[in-house]
Amino acid sequence: MGATASTGSAAVTTGSPAVVTGTLLRLATAGSVDDGKSTLVGRLLYDSKSVLTDQLDAVARVSRDKGLGHVDLALLTDGLRAEREQGITIDVAYRYFATAARTFILADCPGHVQYTRNTVTGSSTADVLVLLVDVRKGVLEQTRRHLAVGQLLRVPTIVVAVNKIDLVDYDEDVYRAVAAQIGAVADDLGVQGLVTLPVSALVGDNIVEKSERTPWYSGPSLLELLETVPAGAELTRLPFRLPVQLTVRPQEAALTPEHREYRGHAGQIATGVVRVGDEVVVLPAGRRTTVAGIDTADGSLDEAFAPQSVTLRLAHEIDITRGDLIAAADGAPEPTQDLDGMVAWLAERPLRVGAKVLVKHGTRTVQGIVRDLHGRLDLDTLAPQATDALELNDLGRVRLRLAAPLVVEDYTVSRRTGSFLLLDPQTGGTLAAGMVRGEASFAEGAAIGEPDVLDWSI
Repeated sequence: MGATASTGSAAVTTGSPAVVTGTLLRLATAGSVDDGKSTLVGRLLYDSKSVLTDQLDAVARVSRDKGLGHVDLALLTDGLRAEREQGITIDVAYRYFATAARTFILADCPGHVQYTRNTVTGSSTADVLVLLVDVRKGVLEQTRRHLAVGQLLRVPTIVVAVNKIDLVDYDEDVYRAVAAQIGAVADDLGVQGLVTLPVSALVGDNIVEKSERTPWYSGPSLLELLETVPAGAELTRLPFRLPVQLTVRPQEAALTPEHREYRGHAGQIATGVVRVGDEVVVLPAGRRTTVAGIDTADGSLDEAFAPQSVTLRLAHEIDITRGDLIAAADGAPEPTQDLDGMVAWLAERPLRVGAKVLVKHGTRTVQGIVRDLHGRLDLDTLAPQATDALELNDLGRVRLRLAAPLVVEDYTVSRRTGSFLLLDPQTGGTLAAGMVRGEASFAEGAAIGEPDVLDWSI
């Protein structure tokens, strides 16, 4: 029997599941200030032997210059001068490492409230979110915020590492009390696939190897968990979708005669599998055709799957431009000019009804206007609140009217085709990260205090 290391909704059972060798896992870290995120990442890199000798020597030298009696492993990820001077993480730091089981892309996200936008960035593509909680402080506002962001972005697995367990003498009761707090917040948010484990990033307990100092904990170490958690399989189980980036027509410039009449449509497959002979539909126009060929830089294929980048040749000459979507003919989404969604507001200036924005979805960008604000999430009560504006780092629900149709799907169905960005029309800067929600979930005239009517799902 495997041990269950979890709290909250939908426990994840761990133990000795099969490891899929060579798979890629994207993970992000989050947590409040001084909870030890960068130290945990540094410890993970160091103990998994993913740090070069010259890197470690440089970190040891800086640690000595700071008067520390130990090597500050947080310096492996805190690369900005301001980060090292202040002892905090400001920007998202990406690190790449591998074990015998799989390859990892790690995003170390800041903990300060004003940098929550960076946490949204780092978590948006993550398969796993590792959230740190100081065992002495328990659940804080940022803990709630980051759990809400993880659930809002539908990160498949959220791991809560209850850190600094060494500072409470590895007391099981203290850990269990904090785990119960986390579980209560997770239940309120509807978080699925939550795992908790006791760790000490500074000392290394339960990071790469199981610690003998926590005999009461029967689950895996953090690295063992990361090596076995599923990743990426959902992309190929979803229907085929390819946002077109470019129409390829070499014509007279082609080096060979057979390519002078070539017409292909290039892009990265967002979801699903496509095969030669499959019937597809080009959206938003709605024209149907079949796939005549699949080309890549390495040659032609009989089939391709997400997230491969390919060029499709179609049986019929259809007017296709950047921003169009080639989708499986069966069950294709309907284009819409009314977009409802949850947004994480990332700009200094507030969002109000009537604001004009650019909406970027896939490879298509259209103009839009904010028609309604359906409330913001109160991080103390975890309930929706009425509001006339979304401020920096607020999580809220909006309704947009678009100048041209977009082909979107509900974010709960597909993270790739259900996500969008709001951009500043003047500067092109990112204002918000958005997740599509179905229009039916907004009940006209419903009170903000009725989450069941509003279906305030995040």
